[in-house]
Amino acid sequence: MRQPPVTDYDPSIFECPTEALARSVILTGDTPQESELRWRKETPHFRADIISRLGIREDHAVLDYGCGIGRLAKQIIRFSGCRVVGVDISDSMRRFAMGHVASDNFSAQSPIELDKSVREGRRFDAAYAVYVLQHCQWPPDDLDRIMAALKPGAPLYVLNSTLRWVPVPGNQWRSDDIDIWALLGEHFDLVEEWPFPANVAHAKEAIGQNACRLYRRRA
Repeated sequence: MRQPPVTDYDPSIFECPTEALARSVILTGDTPQESELRWRKETPHFRADIISRLGIREDHAVLDYGCGIGRLAKQIIRFSGCRVVGVDISDSMRRFAMGHVASDNFSAQSPIELDKSVREGRRFDAAYAVYVLQHCQWPPDDLDRIMAALKPGAPLYVLNSTLRWVPVPGNQWRSDDIDIWALLGEHFDLVEEWPFPANVAHAKEAIGQNACRLYRRRA
């Protein structure tokens, strides 16, 4: 059985008492103002990019893997009319997401709840994972879950750090040797890759530290 390399994984950093704190965890910054600037610059760009590259339509069911408080789901529903299921390990993030998105076209589930719905036959037309896989304890399990949830041939949009940022006790982050991009290549077919857009980067370092890729689930 595969065992996670980070045995002291601590997801408590994602449990936030307020939505304001959750926003700063979702898009980090050296100051609260920097976090808000990222929110204002990145959200409309990636909303439009995700809709375009995934070809999202009103009749689509879309999986938001690692939805946080529904930052992107809210905008994607607004501009496409699709249905979105947000999945997150954090109870508080899912709770905030229901209030933030505030749409009948949105629901929030835990990974266990998603697994159950997939076993019952639920499948999605497309999925996206934005700044998520870099934080997962054992990404092969998450990629197995996403692959099982997608229809054959369905697209997956990934925005991820080139480094791993794994939460450990003391509100600290640790890297490990897991190569997210290599794992994605084992699970999905790469369609396209492109650099993080300079016009929305909050700092020059962000351009080289993050990358965007479009994949497709193998039939």
